[in-house]
Amino acid sequence: MSDTFPEALRPPDPEHGSGTTLGLIAREANVSIGTVSKVLNGRKGISPVTRARVEELMERHGYSRRGAERPHGALLEIVLEVVDTGFSVDLLRGVSAVAREHGLSVIITEHGRDTALDGDWMAGVMQRRPMGLVLVFSDLAPAQKRQLRSRGIPFVVVDPAGSPAVDVPAVGSTNWEGGHAAGEHLLGLGHVRIGAISGPTNRLYSRARMSGFRSALEAAGPAVSLVEAEGDFG
Repeated sequence: MSDTFPEALRPPDPEHGSGTTLGLIAREANVSIGTVSKVLNGRKGISPVTRARVEELMERHGYSRRGAERPHGALLEIVLEVVDTGFSVDLLRGVSAVAREHGLSVIITEHGRDTALDGDWMAGVMQRRPMGLVLVFSDLAPAQKRQLRSRGIPFVVVDPAGSPAVDVPAVGSTNWEGGHAAGEHLLGLGHVRIGAISGPTNRLYSRARMSGFRSALEAAGPAVSLVEAEGDFG
């Protein structure tokens, strides 16, 4: 599900762009104004090096269109790996409830497990022009962050797959505490031989849960044994 909007382009407001023009960015990047325009609109056909150089100059000059080429759609986009878990469903319900309170519609992008967000996804975001992005278990490349910021599209990462950069707004679950509570619950039932299937070890939240779980069992002493196996939540 996606909405598209007609394209238009105007210079940025002076207070937002400090008088920066497409021509200035084009000259400094040693490219044509048309190339800068393509980068602004998330079009394909631009080399990664050129796109990164233009995005960097836009950020350096404080160039932000904030709907300059067209208004934001009344949309909030939530990006997930898959929508087949209770966690995902609960998260969608919560986001949708808050979005309705603010007169926004929610669209969902499902990009698959262990699949990075690519240029096609970013091009779609540039067309949809959402009011904001909620990214779940996702990481953004530096160029993607620059591109979103240059368009005035805010974003937040929920339960990032790795340690988020200091410039990335992120919200994490109490994964360590949850794992610790699960371990204490099993110990409280009298179990001493315990098995645990973790999530992928390359995910920060999986490691945090297992760390909390192990901590609870280790505190119970050497009489408790633990056997671990890695899973994928699939």
